Amino acid sequence: MSARGKVALLVASCLGLAITAGGAASQEAWRLMSRHGECVSLADAAARKPEFQGVRGPEDLIARLEAEGVAVHRQDVDAGGSRAVVVDAPSRGLNVIFVPPAKCR
Repeated sequence: MSARGKVALLVASCLGLAITAGGAASQEAWRLMSRHGECVSLADAAARKPEFQGVRGPEDLIARLEAEGVAVHRQDVDAGGSRAVVVDAPSRGLNVIFVPPAKCR
């Protein structure tokens, strides 16, 4: 199994532990998933890494990185009607998982 496949499987299994009913992810505030289902707000991420300043979701981060000429891979993961977005930019050392707040512990 490829590394991306393993990441998708990990994300799906983590999200499966905390599935709740909710609206469309695009209408919710996003969080970055960390270990064991805990999450970090995008504001906290921006305080640590300048790449996240002004980012409101995965589309913003992808657009910023692509505008800078960085190769970005996006993978949408469906977990029981909810979604997460994996954004991978190896040249920047970024591999993050965007989730809606309902998926966080």
